[in-house]
Amino acid sequence: VKLMIPLGMLFGLRGSIALLLFSLLAGGAISVFLLAAKRVTPKTAVPFGTFLAGSALLLLIFPELPDRFFMFLGVY
Repeated sequence: VKLMIPLGMLFGLRGSIALLLFSLLAGGAISVFLLAAKRVTPKTAVPFGTFLAGSALLLLIFPELPDRFFMFLGVY
């Protein structure tokens, strides 16, 4: 929550929704990979802040990405 507040102010509502979705997708994919590789157990906590920061960096480099994402979903 402490990291999402400034990121939400930086990216706005649409950017924040895209940021959360990208972070969830990245975190889920990495977690599934780690579980399949038997590096972690289902009880192991995977920090979410790193995925938020990585997604925020991605959105800073490609600022048109939330618009394309919402057009892909048909919401735009």
